[in-house]
Amino acid sequence: PPLPPSGRQAHSPGAPQVARWTIRGLEVDKKRQQVEYCRVPMPRGRYLQSRAFSIAGVDGCHLLFWPNGQYPHAMRRRHLRLTTTLNVDSWCALSLAAPSGTHLQLRFHIGGRRSDARECYWGVAGNLVQQVWMPEDKVPPTPLEDLVVGVEVLRNIRRVVAPPKPRPRTTPR
Repeated sequence: PPLPPSGRQAHSPGAPQVARWTIRGLEVDKKRQQVEYCRVPMPRGRYLQSRAFSIAGVDGCHLLFWPNGQYPHAMRRRHLRLTTTLNVDSWCALSLAAPSGTHLQLRFHIGGRRSDARECYWGVAGNLVQQVWMPEDKVPPTPLEDLVVGVEVLRNIRRVVAPPKPRPRTTPR
């Protein structure tokens, strides 16, 4: 299974924090022209998920990596007509899953590629376009073994605080 993100920087208030995830076992099947994970075909739309981690004061985050792109072919064409902000022909996609109410400024990286900074808010609706990055590359880099993906959180715009625990009721004696 994929390893948890590692290499997080020491946290100092206001400093960017980085979570890196090294994915081992990726290779290109030249006959099928798709990326395999541990010799298992990964159809377009199927993703790998990191273990849960904390970053910028937010617990319960996961990185999601689609080694052959996020959208199956029919969905990809439909999505291409609906939006111009996603590179739906990208060889892969990367997303950060975070608890509802999280609001971060961040940037993604896959191998040597890095996204522009973006502001993301997680509500109850699930993943939004800003929470997914698809690099412009249409073919995977070589070599693929030990591919490092990750997220750099530039700023936590809204810290999510757990609701206070209810106080036990006391009755006068």
